Amino acid sequence: MWQLDQFLKLQQMQLMSAQLHNVIKATNDIANTEYKFLVNGNGKTMGNKSDSATNNTSNTLNFAAGEGLDVTYENDSITYKIKG
Repeated sequence: MWQLDQFLKLQQMQLMSAQLHNVIKATNDIANTEYKFLVNGNGKTMGNKSDSATNNTSNTLNFAAGEGLDVTYENDSITYKIKG
């Protein structure tokens, strides 16, 4: 009975270890995702490749409006509007 009990505990630990490995891998994959924002082929790539302070600095994307336009953030969206 002791061997069966030890075997079951070992199996449970291996399963938990595999699950933890999958969670860590998924978290790492999400953290290392890159996003490219392009306008007419020019743009910015944002990703998490460095330490937190560097990522926070490099992962800032500013939206600006040219002459005659306003850019606003409303209802979780960035909106360009004609000034008027």
